[in-house]
Amino acid sequence: MRDEDIVSYHYPGLAPDQPDAGLYAWRRLLVAGKPVAVGEYFQTSVTAPGMGDTPEARRARAENTKDWLGLWNRGLRYLGIADFRPKTLAWVRTEPAGSWRVEVLKNSNLAVALYDRDYDELGIAPLRPGGKLPVLPAGAKVPRRLVLFNEDWSGDQVEWEIEFRREGQVLSRRGGRLTLAPGHRHEWTEQIEMPGTPGPLEVVRRVVKEGQQRFRESRRFMVQ
Repeated sequence: MRDEDIVSYHYPGLAPDQPDAGLYAWRRLLVAGKPVAVGEYFQTSVTAPGMGDTPEARRARAENTKDWLGLWNRGLRYLGIADFRPKTLAWVRTEPAGSWRVEVLKNSNLAVALYDRDYDELGIAPLRPGGKLPVLPAGAKVPRRLVLFNEDWSGDQVEWEIEFRREGQVLSRRGGRLTLAPGHRHEWTEQIEMPGTPGPLEVVRRVVKEGQQRFRESRRFMVQ
């Protein structure tokens, strides 16, 4: 492959131009008509230069990067970045059990996955403990942009399911089956009917492939 056929950034920068710019903070790396690769990125070390003038500033910058790391990876997939590798993920070893940011990071890198793009574009605010949940109208049909990835090496039969839960009880389910070639994704808008009564709502997305659950992700809403 000729050098001009691909754009590869080894060190694109310690962080996006705007650290809180959201899911697509790394859009600046795109080059029209060429696959883009990214080597070492997302610095999470508090000792790295250029992250702030004081240890406290560097630590705050590193923690912010850890908060965003999973969603930024997901954003790179949405943008179509062909290859990306974070500098280090060693910090996950010291995270507490059930860490929300480790879960987001793990799910954002699974080969088979089903994402709610509308929820992801809200950023990390609703994911943090005690964060404000997105509000959806009771009884309404709400469009949700879904993205299903099948980036396995083989197998093109994929089953997806969305489950609606409240206080541990299953309210309803919906889903389908797709033929999706390896290395591809499918995007569509699903009209989802909200419960008729206000209250908290948990929405669980799952993907099954070849009889095995390959993906599960839960997101919380408030119905009013």
